[in-house]
Amino acid sequence: MRRRVATVALTRSFRVLAWLLLLAMHSPSVPTATDASQRFNPTGDYYIENHERGVQDSYTYFVLRVAWRGGHRYVSGSVYGFGHYHPMTHLIVTRQRLVFRAVADRGDVYEFSGRFLIGGNFKQQTTDEGRPALEGTLRRRRHGRVAYEVETSFRYYPGC
Repeated sequence: MRRRVATVALTRSFRVLAWLLLLAMHSPSVPTATDASQRFNPTGDYYIENHERGVQDSYTYFVLRVAWRGGHRYVSGSVYGFGHYHPMTHLIVTRQRLVFRAVADRGDVYEFSGRFLIGGNFKQQTTDEGRPALEGTLRRRRHGRVAYEVETSFRYYPGC
């Protein structure tokens, strides 16, 4: 009698397990965060849209690089201004925000705080070049004083 009860219980467990396995095989797959094509990746070049008040003369664009190695995100960037690249010394990148600071020569400091307008892997979803992807406040300080501050958006280009 005991053997029959154990067999019935095992058969029911097997049926439930078989149904769960069948449902799992036929359910649509959801991309995981570890899938490289779905990860947040804003790597590219960002060009300022608003060239008012002499911004174009001293600031051209900035480059942002995000790399994934061993499940960890590595971020770097540089600002191109006055004919040179200036590395970002303070850089915070989240899915919503970008904050950076880059120290240039001659006492100039570039600061930016803004938010991303798109998400995901920028390079894979950008079909039109020059898509607005970022907006915020760009500030240039010269010897500690604000030389200019402008609210602007930036156009995204995949870069090299």
